[in-house]
Amino acid sequence: MPNSKIKRLFVNQKLPVYYAIVPHLKAVDYKGIIEDYRKNYPESSKSNVKAWHSEAQAHTQEPRFVPLIKECEDFCYNLNKFPAPLLLADFWCMQYEAGNNDHAIPHSHWPATFSCIYYADVGDGCSPLRFEDGTEIVPENGMLIAFDGQVVHEVPPTNAHRTCVAMNFSLMMRE
Repeated sequence: MPNSKIKRLFVNQKLPVYYAIVPHLKAVDYKGIIEDYRKNYPESSKSNVKAWHSEAQAHTQEPRFVPLIKECEDFCYNLNKFPAPLLLADFWCMQYEAGNNDHAIPHSHWPATFSCIYYADVGDGCSPLRFEDGTEIVPENGMLIAFDGQVVHEVPPTNAHRTCVAMNFSLMMRE
């Protein structure tokens, strides 16, 4: 390839974002489980989230998250008939507070196949989830959002609390 000229072309690929209120998830006190977790593990991890959040393997320390993880996996799998099973790669809890400049800087979750966020408790006026094209989704209690791991998103500083979990799924490759 010494004589080849490599060309670059940028393509704006539209990737879907899915969201829904899942009423039966609201019946479980996930806010209480997240608060219990935070009492046991109060130190915040360092990442693009500039609010309290757990380490990325919180599900290994709190088995009460397993039903929520399964529900999110099923939600993602039913959106796209993936060629292989989904495998949980990361799971973390977050609590954003009003007046603390809590926010998340623009980022994606690549190389994850799909990412999910479940909103356990949000206050009126909390910041939206904002995507790089300017589209916003204002979270509601019981809302589940799923999107391709390549989707760039952020959370502006919030004026109200947001208690949620996020997780990444990857395809389980078979040998």
